[in-house]
Amino acid sequence: MRISIIFLFLAGIHFSSCKKFLEERTQSEMTPVSTEDYSQLLFGTSYPRGGTVLMPGVTLMSDDMQYYAHQIDHDYEAKTGYPAFTWQYNFDDLARTSGLTNPFKDSWTVLYNHITGCNIAIDATPESKGTASEKDQLMGEAYALRAFLYWHLVNLYSRPFNDSTTTPDKLPGVPLLISADLRNELPARSTVAEVYTKIRKDIEQAVTYFSVDKRKDNLHRFNYPAAHLLASRIYLYTEEWEKVIEHATASIAVQPLVLDLNDWPADYYYDESMYRPIHAQKNQETLFLYGTASEMRTGADFVAGMSEDLASKFEANDLRATIYFSPLPEFMLMFTPLKYGTQKRDIKVNAVENATSLRTSEAYLNRAEAYAQLYATKNNPADAQRALDDLNFIRQRRFSPANFQPVTMMPAAELLQFCRDERRREFFEENQRWFDLRRYGMPEIIHIYALFAEVQRFKLSKGDPAYTLLIPTEAIRLNPRLEQNPAAPPRNPFY
Repeated sequence: MRISIIFLFLAGIHFSSCKKFLEERTQSEMTPVSTEDYSQLLFGTSYPRGGTVLMPGVTLMSDDMQYYAHQIDHDYEAKTGYPAFTWQYNFDDLARTSGLTNPFKDSWTVLYNHITGCNIAIDATPESKGTASEKDQLMGEAYALRAFLYWHLVNLYSRPFNDSTTTPDKLPGVPLLISADLRNELPARSTVAEVYTKIRKDIEQAVTYFSVDKRKDNLHRFNYPAAHLLASRIYLYTEEWEKVIEHATASIAVQPLVLDLNDWPADYYYDESMYRPIHAQKNQETLFLYGTASEMRTGADFVAGMSEDLASKFEANDLRATIYFSPLPEFMLMFTPLKYGTQKRDIKVNAVENATSLRTSEAYLNRAEAYAQLYATKNNPADAQRALDDLNFIRQRRFSPANFQPVTMMPAAELLQFCRDERRREFFEENQRWFDLRRYGMPEIIHIYALFAEVQRFKLSKGDPAYTLLIPTEAIRLNPRLEQNPAAPPRNPFY
């Protein structure tokens, strides 16, 4: 049975993740049979958790990050983050030698490995032994997860869907592997349009399967409101504003609660005795928890951190500026030159999972942006008011009652920019900013690289080829049909 062979292959790759499933089973018993077997297989091989790092180094590429001048003690950390922070064209290869991706694989390899488990579940679940409810849940998870993984792939290795210089049907996307049958010939790249068509089909199928029971009880797996939220994000990237609104509204209808930062103690401090992580099961707006703390680590953690530009976007009295992050006390300069400490993840040493999450706040802000876009094209004040309602719903819970000032009517372009700034404030360090910059037109960014007291400036030009990663050289070697992305020229500093 072919599924059995593939399962054995995956078990070798992800043995630690599947350990519980494999315990006390003979080789003949290792072939999945029941729906629960495939559910465990999917959870162990395809969900981003444990040691999985989906996008090593990408956090360093956006304008949310900054290098700070430092002492010689941090020389290694500074050089480790150099390939990503300075957008070197051969980022993946340099990252391996610098230590950034060691022991992690590149994003291409990791994401396709995870997609394989989704394909197995989708192919095998209909004939597995289980109840209709169990099968609907597993099919919904597998389709949602595959959409999630392909969304990452196409946004890392292809030009943006809304690239103003061309159309998505003319842009090389990524290969679409949608079957557990590995006997097919080596696949070429589908177009960006074809990849997004498949992503949209997958997430819509996920929503259909989840709609039967509308479960939301397990935050470590995709579920009904999380699938709708992901759908709203996908349609945001394809600029289908009515679909964004439809799916965001469906997610909010099931889970309307948003974290209220007024509930935090007045003397709140980033200390284990009172710490309340944003990415946590107890957070009332959490829909799906995933990832590992290593995802957000840059390899240069002691010298690269939250940028002053990002910090400047927070208004006075914004509670996020004390709860999501805070200025580091002066005595910390003995250990790090960073100006700010971010506080969204669990600070416990052994908290390796749940580094990020899908949260209800995103449904409101996705919908706000979609309404702002409709206002810009149709000039209907009702759309602007709906965008303002969503923005103020979030912001009312980000300022104390005494300091909250509602956002009021403004021109369409200003409203859209306000939505984008609010998104940046809310979701920094959540794997979104780099992708958002791509769909905003790939603007110019200046990074200042600090090595000791010396600083060097690097520029990412508007529409720069480095906004799209090169496909790893090993993947090209194994599949000569893959067309490589255009490489940016070697990037040297200017002073």
